[in-house]
Parts: sequence; structure tokens; C-alpha cells
Amino acid sequence: MNEDNKTTILLAALEERYKAMHIIRGRLQNLAIWVLGILFAASGWLFQSDVYLQHHEQVMLILFLVLITAVLFTTYIKDLEKGFKGQQKVAAKIENALGFYTEGAFMAETVYPNEWKKAGTEDGTGKYFDTNKIMIITGVIVLSLTILVKGNLLF
Repeated sequence: MNEDNKTTILLAALEERYKAMHIIRGRLQNLAIWVLGILFAASGWLFQSDVYLQHHEQVMLILFLVLITAVLFTTYIKDLEKGFKGQQKVAAKIENALGFYTEGAFMAETVYPNEWKKAGTEDGTGKYFDTNKIMIITGVIVLSLTILVKGNLLF
């Protein structure tokens, strides 16, 4: 196979990796926004309502929130993250093969920073999944505090 064909194939493969990463990021972003919206809406409704919760109701609701969040993190989000990191690793290999991390291949310096070669690994610097998890946890905390305020468990 000649070099032009190899380059064409690598570019097509890289484009597919980029598309897959955008789709995964979009799924996570949509999930986080919806979950956060639902949690904040529930908090607002509960806070403004005339509903007052007994101790056992507060405990059950908070345990339910924690359980649902744990299931979400250990299944769907974990699977998205695994797929995303896999796509990142393959993309970094293709980028490397195309010379994006090689000084002088296209310009005096590298096209991409060398630390991007570590994408998808433990040494990678991307925190997109962690940031979205923190947003969801923030929503869970806000709703949990609202549940506690609407009863006597906090006092």
C-alpha cells in the first residue's frame, strides 16, 4: 500500500474517532443537564411546597438518591467513559502516525502538544467526566439538603 493510501485511511479513521468522541461527550452532557435540571426542579418544588417529611421518609428519599446516583455512575457513565477513553487512545495513535506530535512534520513545532499523546490513559489530563459527575453530585446534595430542611432530621 502506498503512503497516500495509508494517509487517506488514517485520516478517515481519525475522523470516525473524533465523531465518536463528540457523540459520547454529547450524551454525557445531555444526561448531566437533564439530571441536574430534574434534581433542581425537585428541590425547588419541595422547598416551596407545604410538604413536610418524617424522619423515615427523609432517610428513604436520600438513600434512594444515593442509590440511583451510584447506579448511574457505575453503569452508564462508567461505560461512556470507558468508550471515550478507548476512542482517545486510538485517536492519539493515529495522530502520532500522521506526525501531529513530530516537530518539523508540518511546521517548526508540533501540531498538537505532546501531552495529548497521553489522552485516554491514567496520565491524561482531561477531566470532562469528573466535572460532569461533580455537577450531578452537586444536584444530589442540593436535593438532599432540601429534603433535610423539610423535616426534623437536620435539627
